[in-house]
Amino acid sequence: MNTAYCSELSKLAGDGVAGTADTVDVWLMVEYRGAWQPRVVDERPLDGEFLHWMNAFADSAKADGKRIRWQFIKQQNSYATRLFIVENGVMRRRVAADHRSLIDANDEPVSDRLYFVCTHGLRDRCCSEFGLPVYRALREVVGDRVWQTTHLGGHRYAPNVLVAPDAVMYGRVSTDRIEEFLAEAETGQMVKTYARGRTCYEPAVQAAEILAAEHSPLISTAQAADGSWLVRFKNQTVCVQARETMGIASCGDTKQKAAITWSLVN
Repeated sequence: MNTAYCSELSKLAGDGVAGTADTVDVWLMVEYRGAWQPRVVDERPLDGEFLHWMNAFADSAKADGKRIRWQFIKQQNSYATRLFIVENGVMRRRVAADHRSLIDANDEPVSDRLYFVCTHGLRDRCCSEFGLPVYRALREVVGDRVWQTTHLGGHRYAPNVLVAPDAVMYGRVSTDRIEEFLAEAETGQMVKTYARGRTCYEPAVQAAEILAAEHSPLISTAQAADGSWLVRFKNQTVCVQARETMGIASCGDTKQKAAITWSLVN
Protein backbone atom coordinates (compact mmCIF):
# COMPACT_ATOMS: atom_id res chain seq x y z
CA MET A 1 0.00 0.00 0.00
CA ASN A 2 1.18 3.50 -0.81
CA THR A 3 1.81 5.36 2.46
CA ALA A 4 1.82 8.88 1.00
CA TYR A 5 -1.33 11.00 0.90
CA CYS A 6 -2.74 10.90 -2.62
CA SER A 7 -3.95 14.50 -2.41
CA GLU A 8 -0.47 15.75 -1.53
CA LEU A 9 1.09 13.73 -4.35
CA SER A 10 -1.46 15.11 -6.81
CA LYS A 11 -0.80 18.67 -5.73
CA LEU A 12 2.97 18.17 -6.01
CA ALA A 13 2.48 16.73 -9.50
CA GLY A 14 0.69 19.92 -10.56
CA ASP A 15 -2.65 18.27 -11.31
CA GLY A 16 -5.28 20.92 -11.95
CA VAL A 17 -8.66 20.76 -10.24
CA ALA A 18 -10.78 22.56 -12.87
CA GLY A 19 -13.02 20.18 -14.80
CA THR A 20 -12.65 17.24 -12.41
CA ALA A 21 -16.07 17.08 -10.72
CA ASP A 22 -18.38 14.14 -11.39
CA THR A 23 -21.37 15.07 -13.54
CA VAL A 24 -24.56 14.96 -11.46
CA ASP A 25 -28.04 16.30 -12.20
CA VAL A 26 -29.75 15.36 -8.93
CA TRP A 27 -28.08 15.08 -5.52
CA LEU A 28 -29.80 12.97 -2.86
CA MET A 29 -28.32 13.81 0.56
CA VAL A 30 -29.60 11.39 3.21
CA GLU A 31 -28.79 11.90 6.87
CA TYR A 32 -27.33 8.68 8.25
CA ARG A 33 -25.62 8.59 11.63
CA GLY A 34 -24.54 4.95 11.53
CA ALA A 35 -20.97 3.85 10.78
CA TRP A 36 -19.70 4.94 7.37
CA GLN A 37 -18.02 1.83 6.02
CA PRO A 38 -15.99 2.26 2.80
CA ARG A 39 -18.94 1.37 0.52
CA VAL A 40 -21.77 2.43 2.81
CA VAL A 41 -23.64 4.36 0.12
CA ASP A 42 -23.62 1.36 -2.23
CA GLU A 43 -24.77 -0.92 0.60
CA ARG A 44 -27.46 1.55 1.79
CA PRO A 45 -28.23 0.12 5.24
CA LEU A 46 -31.52 2.04 5.46
CA ASP A 47 -35.09 1.25 6.48
CA GLY A 48 -36.55 -1.00 3.77
CA GLU A 49 -39.69 1.04 3.11
CA PHE A 50 -37.75 4.29 2.90
CA LEU A 51 -35.15 2.70 0.62
CA HIS A 52 -37.89 1.41 -1.69
CA TRP A 53 -39.39 4.91 -1.85
CA MET A 54 -36.02 6.51 -2.55
CA ASN A 55 -35.15 3.95 -5.22
CA ALA A 56 -38.46 4.65 -6.95
CA PHE A 57 -37.69 8.37 -6.92
CA ALA A 58 -34.18 7.79 -8.29
CA ASP A 59 -35.41 5.37 -10.97
CA SER A 60 -37.99 7.90 -12.15
CA ALA A 61 -35.32 10.58 -12.44
CA LYS A 62 -33.00 8.21 -14.30
CA ALA A 63 -35.81 7.37 -16.73
CA ASP A 64 -35.88 11.08 -17.57
CA GLY A 65 -32.17 10.92 -18.39
CA LYS A 66 -30.99 12.52 -15.17
CA ARG A 67 -27.77 11.47 -13.47
CA ILE A 68 -28.34 10.72 -9.78
CA ARG A 69 -25.87 10.65 -6.92
CA TRP A 70 -26.59 9.45 -3.40
CA GLN A 71 -24.69 10.86 -0.43
CA PHE A 72 -24.92 10.08 3.27
CA ILE A 73 -24.52 13.10 5.53
CA LYS A 74 -24.21 13.72 9.25
CA GLN A 75 -23.82 16.61 11.64
CA GLN A 76 -22.91 17.17 15.25
CA ASN A 77 -25.83 17.27 17.70
CA SER A 78 -28.46 16.42 15.11
CA TYR A 79 -31.53 14.72 16.59
CA ALA A 80 -33.80 14.68 13.54
CA THR A 81 -33.40 12.92 10.20
CA ARG A 82 -33.09 14.99 7.04
CA LEU A 83 -33.18 14.48 3.32
CA PHE A 84 -31.92 17.17 0.96
CA ILE A 85 -32.59 17.05 -2.78
CA VAL A 86 -30.57 19.39 -5.01
CA GLU A 87 -31.55 19.86 -8.65
CA ASN A 88 -31.37 22.70 -11.18
CA GLY A 89 -29.97 25.15 -8.66
CA VAL A 90 -32.85 24.51 -6.25
CA MET A 91 -32.67 22.69 -2.92
CA ARG A 92 -35.50 21.25 -0.89
CA ARG A 93 -35.56 19.17 2.25
CA ARG A 94 -37.67 16.87 4.37
CA VAL A 95 -37.27 16.61 8.14
CA ALA A 96 -38.66 13.80 10.30
CA ALA A 97 -37.91 11.65 13.33
CA ASP A 98 -36.59 8.74 11.25
CA HIS A 99 -36.08 7.60 7.68
CA ARG A 100 -39.47 5.94 7.26
CA SER A 101 -41.24 9.10 8.43
CA LEU A 102 -39.49 11.08 5.70
CA ILE A 103 -41.77 9.44 3.15
CA ASP A 104 -44.80 11.40 4.39
CA ALA A 105 -42.94 14.55 5.40
CA ASN A 106 -43.51 17.78 3.50
CA ASP A 107 -40.99 19.20 1.06
CA GLU A 108 -39.58 22.49 2.32
CA PRO A 109 -37.61 24.95 0.18
CA VAL A 110 -34.12 25.69 1.46
CA SER A 111 -32.96 29.24 0.86
CA ASP A 112 -29.71 29.01 2.82
CA ARG A 113 -26.48 27.94 1.19
CA LEU A 114 -25.19 24.63 2.58
CA TYR A 115 -21.69 23.14 2.57
CA PHE A 116 -21.04 19.41 2.36
CA VAL A 117 -17.48 18.38 3.22
CA CYS A 118 -16.21 14.89 2.45
CA THR A 119 -14.84 13.37 5.67
CA HIS A 120 -15.19 9.72 4.62
CA GLY A 121 -11.94 8.48 6.12
CA LEU A 122 -12.70 4.76 5.75
CA ARG A 123 -13.01 5.31 1.99
CA ASP A 124 -9.77 7.29 1.78
CA ARG A 125 -7.66 8.66 4.61
CA CYS A 126 -7.15 12.01 2.84
CA CYS A 127 -10.84 12.70 3.33
CA SER A 128 -10.67 12.58 7.12
CA GLU A 129 -7.12 13.90 7.46
CA PHE A 130 -7.83 17.02 5.39
CA GLY A 131 -11.63 17.11 5.27
CA LEU A 132 -12.31 17.20 9.01
CA PRO A 133 -10.23 20.37 9.62
CA VAL A 134 -12.13 22.11 6.80
CA TYR A 135 -15.46 20.94 8.23
CA ARG A 136 -14.53 22.33 11.64
CA ALA A 137 -13.28 25.61 10.19
CA LEU A 138 -16.49 26.08 8.20
CA ARG A 139 -18.58 25.19 11.23
CA GLU A 140 -16.89 27.97 13.19
CA VAL A 141 -18.28 30.46 10.66
CA VAL A 142 -21.51 29.04 9.21
CA GLY A 143 -22.57 26.72 12.04
CA ASP A 144 -25.21 24.14 11.17
CA ARG A 145 -25.07 25.01 7.48
CA VAL A 146 -22.07 22.70 7.07
CA TRP A 147 -22.40 18.91 6.94
CA GLN A 148 -20.03 15.99 6.78
CA THR A 149 -20.63 13.76 3.78
CA THR A 150 -19.48 10.49 2.28
CA HIS A 151 -17.22 10.16 -0.76
CA LEU A 152 -17.74 12.99 -3.27
CA GLY A 153 -15.32 11.61 -5.87
CA GLY A 154 -11.71 12.62 -6.41
CA HIS A 155 -9.75 11.67 -3.29
CA ARG A 156 -6.67 13.20 -4.88
CA TYR A 157 -8.31 16.64 -4.73
CA ALA A 158 -9.15 16.45 -1.01
CA PRO A 159 -10.40 18.27 0.91
CA ASN A 160 -13.53 18.34 -1.25
CA VAL A 161 -16.54 20.57 -0.58
CA LEU A 162 -19.89 20.60 -2.41
CA VAL A 163 -21.80 23.89 -2.15
CA ALA A 164 -25.57 23.71 -2.60
CA PRO A 165 -27.91 24.70 -4.14
CA ASP A 166 -25.28 25.92 -6.62
CA ALA A 167 -24.00 22.31 -6.95
CA VAL A 168 -20.44 23.53 -7.38
CA MET A 169 -17.66 21.18 -6.31
CA TYR A 170 -14.47 22.52 -4.78
CA GLY A 171 -11.17 20.79 -4.08
CA ARG A 172 -8.05 21.50 -2.01
CA VAL A 173 -9.96 24.00 0.09
CA SER A 174 -7.57 25.59 2.58
CA THR A 175 -8.39 25.94 6.27
CA ASP A 176 -6.20 29.05 6.32
CA ARG A 177 -8.41 30.80 3.77
CA ILE A 178 -11.89 29.75 4.84
CA GLU A 179 -13.13 33.31 5.28
CA GLU A 180 -11.88 34.26 1.81
CA PHE A 181 -13.56 31.16 0.38
CA LEU A 182 -16.84 32.01 2.10
CA ALA A 183 -16.71 35.66 1.08
CA GLU A 184 -17.28 34.54 -2.52
CA ALA A 185 -19.18 31.29 -2.04
CA GLU A 186 -21.80 32.87 0.22
CA THR A 187 -22.80 35.28 -2.55
CA GLY A 188 -23.15 32.50 -5.11
CA GLN A 189 -19.91 33.37 -6.87
CA MET A 190 -17.68 30.57 -8.08
CA VAL A 191 -14.41 30.54 -6.13
CA LYS A 192 -12.01 30.00 -9.02
CA THR A 193 -9.00 29.07 -6.86
CA TYR A 194 -10.63 25.85 -5.66
CA ALA A 195 -13.35 25.19 -8.24
CA ARG A 196 -13.50 21.66 -9.65
CA GLY A 197 -16.71 22.28 -11.53
CA ARG A 198 -20.43 22.93 -11.65
CA THR A 199 -21.69 19.38 -11.43
CA CYS A 200 -24.55 19.74 -13.91
CA TYR A 201 -21.89 20.15 -16.64
CA GLU A 202 -19.60 17.68 -18.39
CA PRO A 203 -15.86 18.06 -17.59
CA ALA A 204 -14.98 20.17 -20.66
CA VAL A 205 -17.73 22.67 -19.84
CA GLN A 206 -16.74 22.72 -16.17
CA ALA A 207 -13.18 23.54 -17.18
CA ALA A 208 -14.20 26.20 -19.68
CA GLU A 209 -16.47 27.97 -17.20
CA ILE A 210 -13.75 28.05 -14.54
CA LEU A 211 -10.66 28.80 -16.63
CA ALA A 212 -12.32 31.52 -18.70
CA ALA A 213 -14.41 32.85 -15.80
CA GLU A 214 -17.40 32.61 -18.15
CA HIS A 215 -20.71 32.18 -16.39
CA SER A 216 -23.26 32.98 -19.08
CA PRO A 217 -25.65 30.20 -20.20
CA LEU A 218 -24.23 27.21 -22.08
CA ILE A 219 -25.29 26.98 -25.73
CA SER A 220 -23.38 24.01 -27.18
CA THR A 221 -20.22 21.91 -27.13
CA ALA A 222 -18.19 20.27 -29.89
CA GLN A 223 -14.96 18.32 -29.97
CA ALA A 224 -12.41 19.39 -32.58
CA ALA A 225 -10.27 17.03 -34.66
CA ASP A 226 -7.26 17.68 -32.43
CA GLY A 227 -9.17 16.55 -29.35
CA SER A 228 -9.80 20.01 -27.92
CA TRP A 229 -13.29 21.14 -26.99
CA LEU A 230 -15.14 24.21 -28.23
CA VAL A 231 -17.57 25.30 -25.55
CA ARG A 232 -20.03 27.92 -26.69
CA PHE A 233 -21.55 30.11 -24.01
CA LYS A 234 -23.99 32.94 -24.64
CA ASN A 235 -21.26 35.57 -24.25
CA GLN A 236 -18.26 33.82 -25.82
CA THR A 237 -16.82 30.57 -27.15
CA VAL A 238 -14.05 28.97 -25.10
CA CYS A 239 -11.58 26.34 -26.31
CA VAL A 240 -10.09 23.94 -23.76
CA GLN A 241 -7.66 21.05 -24.06
CA ALA A 242 -7.20 18.08 -21.72
CA ARG A 243 -3.78 16.73 -20.74
CA GLU A 244 -3.49 13.32 -19.11
CA THR A 245 -0.98 12.52 -16.38
CA MET A 246 -0.56 9.42 -14.25
CA GLY A 247 -0.62 9.31 -10.48
CA ILE A 248 -2.08 7.70 -7.37
CA ALA A 249 -5.82 8.39 -7.30
CA SER A 250 -6.40 6.99 -3.81
CA CYS A 251 -4.22 6.36 -0.80
CA GLY A 252 -4.94 2.64 -1.04
CA ASP A 253 -3.91 2.34 -4.69
CA THR A 254 -0.90 0.30 -5.76
CA LYS A 255 -1.18 1.28 -9.42
CA GLN A 256 -1.27 4.72 -10.99
CA LYS A 257 -4.39 6.04 -12.67
CA ALA A 258 -4.93 8.86 -15.13
CA ALA A 259 -5.66 12.40 -14.02
CA ILE A 260 -6.88 15.09 -16.41
CA THR A 261 -5.62 18.67 -16.29
CA TRP A 262 -7.46 21.17 -18.47
CA SER A 263 -6.04 24.33 -20.01
CA LEU A 264 -7.28 27.13 -22.24
CA VAL A 265 -6.35 27.08 -25.92
CA ASN A 266 -5.79 30.49 -27.49
